[in-house]
Amino acid sequence: VLPICQACEGVPETLVVRREGWDLRLNGRSPMASVETVAYIPKKERDFLRDAIIAHGSGKTLAGVFYLRTFIEQFGRRVTGISGKKTGDEILSEYSKTLPANVRDSMPSLAEWYGKLSVALHAADPDEALFKEAQERIEKHFEIRKAMDIPEKAEKPSAAAEPVK
Repeated sequence: VLPICQACEGVPETLVVRREGWDLRLNGRSPMASVETVAYIPKKERDFLRDAIIAHGSGKTLAGVFYLRTFIEQFGRRVTGISGKKTGDEILSEYSKTLPANVRDSMPSLAEWYGKLSVALHAADPDEALFKEAQERIEKHFEIRKAMDIPEKAEKPSAAAEPVK
């Protein structure tokens, strides 16, 4: 039987506060915060974006940078079908080829943001401004994908389009 709050009759939230000298720090909470994302974020990779936002909001921006980069890479892998040991740059170069040429140059580049996040990650730089800009540009990329109705799976050429041997 779970304890309930006497005021609201709901499940209470627990906070762990740690004192270090005169400073108080929030070290944990239960239940964990939950974040909603917009519907056009791909479902299969959505948890990486949620974890990025939660990490950043909890003061762990470097972890958020890692999750944003992971979100981009895993989406690129799924769309291109690339598995195994490939660099993010290789994966996102192939991903870029799956986008219609008339749209590709007008949307934020996931390859560009993967690179920027990689620089921050390898430098162990929890750059908050970079995180916020990356999140906005990544979400904009997916907003444009949705608006242009770009499928998540690259379409294979039809049999009629293949040259006769």
